[in-house]
Amino acid sequence: MWVRREEELWFCYCHSFCLLQKKQNNDKLNAKATKALLEKKIAEHVEHRKRGVGIDPVLMKQDLNTLALAIVEKIKLIVPEGHNFYAFVCRKYRVDEEAFASVSGRGNGQRLIQDANGGNVTAKDMKKKYGWVVVKDLYTSTCAINVNELEKRVHVLMHADSRSIWLQNGMGGVRLEEDKDGNIINVLEFSVNIIHGPRKDLTLLPLNNTNPSSRMSLRWRCHELSSERLATRNMTFEATCCRYLSCMIVKCTACFAI
Repeated sequence: MWVRREEELWFCYCHSFCLLQKKQNNDKLNAKATKALLEKKIAEHVEHRKRGVGIDPVLMKQDLNTLALAIVEKIKLIVPEGHNFYAFVCRKYRVDEEAFASVSGRGNGQRLIQDANGGNVTAKDMKKKYGWVVVKDLYTSTCAINVNELEKRVHVLMHADSRSIWLQNGMGGVRLEEDKDGNIINVLEFSVNIIHGPRKDLTLLPLNNTNPSSRMSLRWRCHELSSERLATRNMTFEATCCRYLSCMIVKCTACFAI
């Protein structure tokens, strides 16, 4: 009986390790694709400026990092303890229309934020009933690349903060308005913004689980995410593997012992 359990545990170990290796390989491929796409967009942006289009230049990496740190410091001052926030980017003139779109839907009919009973929460509810507000123009630019890159950096810097409810949906989405030949139609201004408000009486639907019985309160879900982020953010891939596999073995041992 014990030999069988050892074999099953070893299978779980190998399977989990293969999954983690596959994830690491996918992350590397995604990083290469993202880098290639960014380089392509930068080249196109430079070409637009050579043609005399009045758009802001692409900032250097160190300048983006400095600006992102400044935005994060602003967010920390704006968002009090007990509140949650979501950073987003959009065309400046559409901030009011798009402010709550990021948290009121997930693209598959499921609401990311719901009330305490699992009911739908509208943008109007978020503002009027729960007291969430929009803070506009933490940074503005006519360069879509700058705005997108800043949003990504802000999410990374605030990754472990329990106030952040970002779950990898809709990051870095603004684009220049171009015709089919790639010529600029209008020079638009883009902005980095946040919405924030109290988490009381709200529910955050887990990202990979739409079972109503698995919903957690926004407070505890965010605390759980924050604790896991803090525990693994500075780990090497090998250390993360060991952490994950040890948890898997403990779970499997408990199951087999029943």
